[in-house]
This record gives sequence, C-alpha cells and structure tokens, in this order.
Amino acid sequence: MKEEALHLLALTRTKGIGVAWSKNLLRRFGDAKAVFQASPGALLQSGLPAESAHAIHSFTDWASVEAELLYLEKIGARPLFFTDSEYPQRLLPLDDAPLLLFYKGNADLNTKKIVSVVGTRIVWPVPSTKRVVVAEPAGGEPSSIPATNPKNSKTKSVVPITNDRTGCSNPP
Repeated sequence: MKEEALHLLALTRTKGIGVAWSKNLLRRFGDAKAVFQASPGALLQSGLPAESAHAIHSFTDWASVEAELLYLEKIGARPLFFTDSEYPQRLLPLDDAPLLLFYKGNADLNTKKIVSVVGTRIVWPVPSTKRVVVAEPAGGEPSSIPATNPKNSKTKSVVPITNDRTGCSNPP
C-alpha cells in the first residue's frame, strides 16, 4: 500500500479540509505525509483555521483509511488523486475539481473524447409527484410515457422515480 495514497486519502477524510485547503497545504508542505507531520504552529502559519489544524494534527482514523484502501484493492479499484499523472488533466484548472476520483478498469481518462458517469454520495428525496408510467403498446414491449398522459388505456402500472432506480437526484 502506498504511503502517500494513505495520507492523501486521510486528508480528504479530515474535518474542515476541503479541496482548496488540501491543494494549498500540499503546495506548501510538498506532500500529504508532510502535512500530517507538520507541527500545529506550521499548520497555523499556513493560514489554516485552528480547528482544522487541530483536526490534522490529531487525526487518528488511520485504520479506517487503510481499510478503505485495502477494500479498493480487493475490488480492483483505486483512488486517483489530482496529483496522479492519470488524473483527468481537463479537470485540473477547475477551482473545485475533486481531489480524488475512484477508478476501476483500464481507460485513458486524458483521451481527447470521453464519456463520464457521475454519481454522488448525497441522495436527495425525489418528490412523490414525479412518476414513470409504464405502458404496453401494441407491439408488446413496455415503454415509458409521460405521467401527464393518464388517459392511455394500456397503462399497466405507475412506478415512483427513486434515486436507487434511476441514479438521478433532484435537490429540494
């Protein structure tokens, strides 16, 4: 297990440390291990708020971070940090580009044309008024029709749209 990956992942799991602070700290200290080895005074001198400096200096959740890396390895995935050469270079200029992507498979993420699938850990409830109506046309194959067409005589069922079925999220 790479020691730098352990420290980079830990940095993303540290309370009060987001994308901007992580990038600033990595520029200032050189690498993630050095960030965690820095004294509280050095962290404060970087401009980091006292609470965040304390969170880094007192970070103890190493076992959880190590377990996450082992799990990723077990399923054939790996973390892809913005410092890795395989990280999508098109994202680097963005101020809010993610520090970390989880990657599985073998694809060149820096190829000229690419398709992305984006997910989120935050699941928003979908309003119960949104529905998918499944109908069976004359050909026999089910298809989706708008919920605003309740007069369709071939309607079989009404199924609520949920995040676990569609992957969509609709923030309130």
